[in-house]
Amino acid sequence: MKVLGNDFNITDGLLNHLTAIYPNKLPLEQISSEDLAFLRGQQSVIDKLKELQQRDFEED
Repeated sequence: MKVLGNDFNITDGLLNHLTAIYPNKLPLEQISSEDLAFLRGQQSVIDKLKELQQRDFEED
């Protein structure tokens, strides 16, 4: 897939590794709204990578 003129190969292994490091779950302890926004941002990046991978798969 070309994004901004660059080819990216988003693999299942990469997505699985990121999901393992940054699981999509709420923290058990109380956190600030800034920390929650940061955690949501991590999930947004993973979701976007999954979307790009799916688009790349559909284009092939």
